[in-house]
Formats: sequence, structure tokens, C-alpha cells
Amino acid sequence: MKHMITREVLLRGLLGVAGLAFIGPVVACSSEGKGGAATCPALGAAQKTEPHVLAKDAQDSAFLELTSDDSHVYWMTYDADHNTGQISSVSKKGGDSQLVLSFDSNGDGLRAGKGDELYLTHRGALWAVPKEGGDPRVITETLPNPVWGAFEVDDKYAYQLAGDEGCAIRQGTSIVRVALDSGEIKPLATGLAHDDDCGPADLAIDDDSIFYAVPGGRFGDPNAGKIFTLPKDGGTPKLLATGAVKPQTIALSETHVYFQYEPGVDYYDRSDYFGIARVAKTGGPVEFLTESCYYGSNFQLTTESLLVEDLSGFIELSPDGTPLGQWARPFESRQLLGSLAAPEYLLDNDGLFLFVGPDLAELGRPRK
Repeated sequence: MKHMITREVLLRGLLGVAGLAFIGPVVACSSEGKGGAATCPALGAAQKTEPHVLAKDAQDSAFLELTSDDSHVYWMTYDADHNTGQISSVSKKGGDSQLVLSFDSNGDGLRAGKGDELYLTHRGALWAVPKEGGDPRVITETLPNPVWGAFEVDDKYAYQLAGDEGCAIRQGTSIVRVALDSGEIKPLATGLAHDDDCGPADLAIDDDSIFYAVPGGRFGDPNAGKIFTLPKDGGTPKLLATGAVKPQTIALSETHVYFQYEPGVDYYDRSDYFGIARVAKTGGPVEFLTESCYYGSNFQLTTESLLVEDLSGFIELSPDGTPLGQWARPFESRQLLGSLAAPEYLLDNDGLFLFVGPDLAELGRPRK
């Protein structure tokens, strides 16, 4: 479910650690933070939790993405040869999984709309797929160099990051809007590249606006990242903040834009650790909520909390960055896709959903 209160991210990842129970007290640690040695919070103990299996043998092939609505969880897989993809679903209450759609090759991104359709990007096309199964409706087959998995939907439109030939997989140079009924494509913003780098790798939407982050240039200042907003109808992007440290994936609350940052000397100085920062939607200074304490590259956001990924599992933080608890990752809950990793988990306001081996399970919430 990719909308204002929950953000899924598809980035680099690392193998998880065995275990099911909460652990603690634990200190999340790192080599250095945005300005030197990090001050990483100690995390106390929390109660034990066990996974509740929703669907047995829910996947027997490579996993791509999870999304959800109020009643169901949906996931997309593909076979080892990338010849066939499929979308499946299960009720959040559990039960038999249902095949929603099989299709040639593998998809790029999957979103659950508020109505009775899922939205799938697939080989430069955008499809509407009935949640109950059935033939997909082709919205357009001419998405302009879509960035892999970087799109959002509301009631009327899809918003897609698009790149030039060199930036089409990871990062975009423009944002386009696609009408879900007619397939009409409207460019909203172009020239998003920063210096000689590609532009943003991620976007997020609320009721009125689009938000995106542009990293520092490849040969420029890594602290020169910028956060922008853009009206959904298009227009001139508004600069919300400068001084972001190589901003990556972003998520939205009612009042703030949250983003993952990765410290380093320059663009090519990659760190295995990341931190979380935010800026008000109205603009202002960047507020660094955590130092680079977390190992991996995924975080998610709901109205109640942040969830970050670490070698030891999952860490829950309050919206202002205060650590609330930690619990271990179930074994075999991570699959790597080359240098990209699809997050094997999905956090929404109903719980934490993830694969444990072939089974789709729900872990509840740390403080539920």
C-alpha cells in the first residue's frame, strides 16, 4: 500500500538474521554519522511475538513486492527465468491465497488502489488489474522510460518517475502523470537531474502534491541534496530544503517529508549504514532524527511510527525518532535481486506482513 501513510521502498538490502522473538536491550551501532561519530540509541527489551501465518506456501518463486488495502495483502512474484510473473492475494484474516493474475515476464511495480483495482507497471505499460482476478485493463503501453517501481496512484491518476536512456532503471529526470481512465500522459516536471547526476530515485504523494528528493551530484557536495514539492497538476517545483545528505527513499506523514540519508565523503562513497531525517511539508531546515545507526536500506512509515531495518531485525521509532522497541527478523525472510532488494516486509496500520520461507505471515506490532 503506497500512499501517504505507508511507504514501501525498493533499494539495496542485506541478508537478515535468524530469530523470531523480541530482543533487547540492544544498541544499534555504526561507524560514523552525518557529522562524525554517531550517537546510537540503546533499545530496551520488548515482549515476545510469534508470526501468524496468513497463507501457507504463498510463494515458490522469486518475490518482488508487497502491497495492501484495508482487507487484503497482495504480492507479486516471478519465476527464475523471468518468463512469467503473477499477482496473488490473501485476506488479512488469513485463509487460502488467491491467484489474481499471471502475465509474461516480471512486473516493475504494484500498487493497491482504493477501489477494486490494482495497478501494475509492466514493460513500459500501466495496467489496471481487478483485485478479484480477471483480465487486466491496459491503461497505456507507452510509459516514457519508467524508473523501476517508482510510481504512485490516487483516485484519478498515476504519477511516474521517468528517466532518459541512462537513468531509466534507478533514477529519473522527469515526472509524468497518467490518467487512469483514458491513459493520457502529461509531463509535470522535467530537468530533475542534479549536476551531471540522474535525478530522484523515489517519489511520494499526498492529496495535493508530489514530493521528491534529489541527491548531491556525483562530483559535487554529498550534503547538497535537496527536497522538492510539486503540485499534482504540474508547475514549478518548490524547494523545501537544502543540506540533505544524499537523500534516498522518502515517505510522508500529515506534516512532514521523511527520507533516508546515507553519509559519505562523496557520491561514490557508499555506506552500509543509513539514518532518517525529515523536513516540514511547508519547508524549513532538515531535522536529522537519527545518526547513521541502521544497517540496510529500507524504512517504512505509518501514522503511528517509523519502522527501520537493521542487521538484528526491525526497529520501531516514534515519528520524532525516539526508539520504541526492536524485534528479530524471522529466518529466510529476505530475497536479493542482484544489487537491488525488494523489501520482504510491509508495514501498514494493521500490522507487519512478511514472508517466512514460503509462507506469508503477520507479526503484529511491537507495542500492539
